[in-house]
Amino acid sequence: MKVRIVVALSCLSLLAGIFFSCEEDLDFNPAIVTEDVIFASAERFRISGRIITNQRIDASDHGFQIADNPQFNQPIIVSLGERENPGRFLGEVDGLNLNTNYYIKAYIEIGGQSLFGNTIEASTLSPAILSFTPQTAPAGDIVTINGKNFTSDTEVFFGDLKADVIDISFESSIRVRVPSGGDIPTVSIRVVNQNLEIVSETSFRYILGRYTLIAEFPSTVRVFDGISLQEGDVFYLGKGSNTGQSLNEKMWRYQVGDVNWQEIDLLEENKWNAFSSSRYFGGGFLGVNVSSPNTRTFFRLQNGIITQLADLPFNVSDAVAFEISGKLYLAGGSLGNVIRKYDPTTGNWSTAGNTPFLVSSSTLSFTFENKQYFVNPEDSQILAYNPVLENWEGITLFPGTLGAGKGVATVVGNKAYLGLGTGTAQLWEYDFNNGIWTPKINFNGISLARTEGVYVHDGKIYFVRSPQGQFPGIRSEFWVFDPDRF
Repeated sequence: MKVRIVVALSCLSLLAGIFFSCEEDLDFNPAIVTEDVIFASAERFRISGRIITNQRIDASDHGFQIADNPQFNQPIIVSLGERENPGRFLGEVDGLNLNTNYYIKAYIEIGGQSLFGNTIEASTLSPAILSFTPQTAPAGDIVTINGKNFTSDTEVFFGDLKADVIDISFESSIRVRVPSGGDIPTVSIRVVNQNLEIVSETSFRYILGRYTLIAEFPSTVRVFDGISLQEGDVFYLGKGSNTGQSLNEKMWRYQVGDVNWQEIDLLEENKWNAFSSSRYFGGGFLGVNVSSPNTRTFFRLQNGIITQLADLPFNVSDAVAFEISGKLYLAGGSLGNVIRKYDPTTGNWSTAGNTPFLVSSSTLSFTFENKQYFVNPEDSQILAYNPVLENWEGITLFPGTLGAGKGVATVVGNKAYLGLGTGTAQLWEYDFNNGIWTPKINFNGISLARTEGVYVHDGKIYFVRSPQGQFPGIRSEFWVFDPDRF
């Protein structure tokens, strides 16, 4: 609402139109003018008045009367106290009703007599939400609502949940803490001032996701550069090295619902920096450095049984392995830019194009609808590889922090989840339906760790985090992430 000020008389007419509430005349004739409302909000006025005379006034009081009726029944008195000299004066009143028309007049008290100025009108304003930031956040974070004319009794709701108001600044900025306990991911922000509710035009979106620590890994071994396999609800992890210092000779198995991983005898040969997809693994080194002998052994997991296949016709290590349409593909690592394809029906290997940038086993990569997606670590661009056409297509830009080591890159339904590289707690969701990125809740475990096994089952993401070597005595941790939980 705009402030409406009606000044009925000019200063000259005021001098002639002053009236007194008194019993005897003063020996001089001061004039009082109600000048203007120089500031108005939803519950506050700042008003100016003026006493006009060329003499000392010695007023016992001066100020303003404010009422919601022209008769000034039960007025609000703004008393400014004694005053000796004429001139301009200012008064302020708060606690007014929002969006209400008020009548205002200045007054002075001299010698027990009351002198009033002209009456002006002004209206308090209505509150409004202009914006809020951030527009997406987890419960417990602070959101700032920008607007105007917020009142001191302001209440804020996220949907039906009441938020804690931290502070209100200059009647135009509210800081609140995002409430918890809801089950609706996208809600309106409602601001209530003196029982008047205003609703944000833009919806607020909760950052969702819940990490649950299933267990500490049962061994003191922290697997680095190992083998990770999955068959349905059964996960496998092992071999590689113990924090990159010595060979790890063990393998473990986990079935969804178990308390923890179980050590198993699945493979005799030790492998470091081998490739592994869901069902295939092979290559790598027999020791924990690149000067160790290569191994070309090649294996497939089927129905819980490891079968050794014909040896690889080439050395390979540190490569990305993925399966599309029943075929195995290897990209990057020691292969350089070359992509190799394995056809299990013939047992033959062939070349299947080249990568446009160098990739390795730590490159974030995932499979979706018969294409393989890679995040370029140089510029965070995501490119899709089509194995049928053997071509590449730019898709989107990863908005998060990649980190320095292996992270999570996987798909649940029509959404990809990327992040949790070494040194970052960020995880992002990419919706293939609309091409929108959404941040997920930050990881609450150790960020200086490598993600050494990622598995998806029943809409949840399971992963093993192996802390870096600077955390002696801390075991690897086994986590599950539910993308849609509050």
